Amino acid sequence: MRNSRTSGRTIAWRAAPLGMVLMVLLLLGSLIAVASASTFINGDAITIPTSGSDGRATPYPSGISVSGLKGTIIDVNATISGFSHGWANDVDILLVGPHGQSTVLLADAGGASDPADVELTFDDAAAGEVPIPIVSGTFKPTNLINFEGGSPAPAGPYGATLAEFTGTGANGTWNLFVFDDVSIFDGGSIGSWSLDITTDKHSRSVKIRFQGARVKGAVAVRDGYTACASSVPVAVQYRDGSTWRNLGKTTTSATGRFAVGGASESTKYRAIAKPKSLAGHSCLKAISNRLVRR
Repeated sequence: MRNSRTSGRTIAWRAAPLGMVLMVLLLLGSLIAVASASTFINGDAITIPTSGSDGRATPYPSGISVSGLKGTIIDVNATISGFSHGWANDVDILLVGPHGQSTVLLADAGGASDPADVELTFDDAAAGEVPIPIVSGTFKPTNLINFEGGSPAPAGPYGATLAEFTGTGANGTWNLFVFDDVSIFDGGSIGSWSLDITTDKHSRSVKIRFQGARVKGAVAVRDGYTACASSVPVAVQYRDGSTWRNLGKTTTSATGRFAVGGASESTKYRAIAKPKSLAGHSCLKAISNRLVRR
């Protein structure tokens, strides 16, 4: 739907003491390390129709299949890349999760601007909504009127934030419905779209090797949640007949590395990364490959 909504904003800057700046940078670095997410991409273009169409984009919907994530969602962001259109506020975009939850990412926003090859990331933690004119950046989901696309998109009511998906399972097909609600005029396209999903349970892997009489190894997190690799209790074990016995226990470094000495017996060795709980997250137990010293 077309409208003439406009907005403006002035930003003031003020210098801060160097010590404060360094502290903020350190805090941001730790937050970035904790907030890693798994990214899933659909690289196929979406065509937004012009005249002679009912407004549904092609394809309608566009899907992303998510698999391999443990636990439930604690954060999800969506990005549309290469977005171009002749009249921005004609475009409605609805995201539907694999269990039926839905959020309007964009509807009737951007005024009469004509975005060309912009990238929009939708994040509940963003500072504000999609502006006029539309430019690339990170914004809150922006629904000024409502999603007006028809079946097979689900009927409303729709969510207003991406928190609609919090607490649900991530695995399954996510669908993006794109609709032009004044399709007799301008058309456009989206080059690709993606999801960044963080869940509360994280699978890990452990790899070990010999260095002299030492067993050295590293813990890695399959979905990039690096906090589950740091300060992890690890037990290195050796095979005594049919029994696994502890050779030594240690804790991983900030980068997930560890080492235990005394591996001189001709037998099998392995390492176990113990489960670890963080605020709102569970780091799952992992067992390494088995090494044989002959």
